[in-house]
Amino acid sequence: MSMLDQELGRRLQLAHGLHWLRRRTGDPYAALLCGHPEDTAYHRTEVLARGPLWLSTTGAWVTGDHATGTALLAHRSLSAEAAVAASVRDRLVQLKGVLSETVVRAEEPPLATADRWRAAAERLCVRRLAVLPEEFDLLADVARPVGVELLAETLGVGEADFPALASACEGTEAALDASLSPQTLGVSRRLADAVDGLERLSSRFHRQSLHGSIGGAPRETGVLLAVAGLRIAHDLLANSVRALLGHSGMWSGLAADPGRAGPVIRETLRYDPPVRVHTLRAHEDLTVRGERIPAGGRVAVVIASTNRDPRVFDQPDVFDPDRGGGTEALLPGPPYGLALPFARALAEGQLRALAAVFPRLVGAGPATSHPRSPLTGRLARLPLYANQPTAES
Repeated sequence: MSMLDQELGRRLQLAHGLHWLRRRTGDPYAALLCGHPEDTAYHRTEVLARGPLWLSTTGAWVTGDHATGTALLAHRSLSAEAAVAASVRDRLVQLKGVLSETVVRAEEPPLATADRWRAAAERLCVRRLAVLPEEFDLLADVARPVGVELLAETLGVGEADFPALASACEGTEAALDASLSPQTLGVSRRLADAVDGLERLSSRFHRQSLHGSIGGAPRETGVLLAVAGLRIAHDLLANSVRALLGHSGMWSGLAADPGRAGPVIRETLRYDPPVRVHTLRAHEDLTVRGERIPAGGRVAVVIASTNRDPRVFDQPDVFDPDRGGGTEALLPGPPYGLALPFARALAEGQLRALAAVFPRLVGAGPATSHPRSPLTGRLARLPLYANQPTAES
C-alpha cells in the first residue's frame, strides 16, 4: 500500500469515526450519517422531533420539517454542495466541477423527452425480463443493465464503448453517499477509477442521441446521468417494488393496471425517497426560523423526515399510491434537475414492464443494503421470484 493510500485510508476512517462519536451524544443527524440501515426509521423520526431547524454536532443546521425544508430548498442564498465524492475530493476524486458547478444550471427536459425515456425503459426491460431465470436479483439482473442500456441510447454511446460505460457506472454507485459518509479505501479507489473512466469516455459522447438533444454539453449530461440518474433510478425502482410486495394485493393491483406505475413512483418518492438528505451552503448571513445561519454555513434538509411530516401528510407511515391531499413530496433541487426526471422515467418504465410480464412476482429472500449509504439507502440485493412458487416448487 502506498503512502498516499495509507494517508487516505486514515483520513476516511477518522471522518467515519467522528460520525459515530457524535452519534453517541444522541445527535440523530450524525446517526443517520453513519449509514446503518436498521437505524433509519428511528433517527428519521428523531430529526423531525428536534424542531423546525436545529444545529447538529456535525456543524450543519438540520431540518426535518416539511415547511422549513421547502423554504430552504427555494432560498436564494442557499445552493447545493457538491453532490459527488466530497469525502475524497481533495486527494482522489477530481470531477473538475462537473457536478458541483456546471450541472446546477441544467434544466429539466421537455415532457416529450421524459415520455421517450419511459417508453424506451419499458421496451428495454421487457426484452431483459424475457431471458431471466425464475429467481433473479432486481438490482443486478434488471435495474443496472437496463439503466446502462437506456443511458447508452440517450447519450449515443456505441457498442464499442458500452462495456466501459457499464463498468464506470457500476464503479460510481457509491458516489452520492460518499458526499455524506466517508467510504472505505477500497470503495473510494474504485470510485476514483470509475470517475476517471467516465471523464475519458465522456469526450466521445455524441451530441445528438436517439432522443435528440437533452440539454447541456454531452460531457456534463453524461456524468450527471451516470452518477446521479442511474443511482436514483435503481433505488426508486427497488423501493417501489419492496413497498408493493410488502402490502397484500398491491402488486396484483398494479399488474391489472400497469398504468398505476406513475402514482406508485410518486408515492415512493415520499414514502422511501432515493435521495434522503440534501445539503446546502449559505452564500451570506441569513436568518431562518429565528436561527442565524452564517455565510458558509451548512444546511441539511432531511427529505426522509420532511416527507413523513404528520402535519402535512395524513398517516405518513402508510404507503398509499392513491394518497390525496394535494401536497407533493419534497424533492431535492439542483444538481438533480436533469437526473431526477431521467430516474423517474427509467424507474416507471421498468416497473410497468415488471408488472405486465410478472403479474405474480414475489420476494425470494430479504433485501440487503450497502453500509455507509445515508443519502440513498443503497440496496445491494433484492432477490425475487418471477412468479409465485407453488407448494411443490
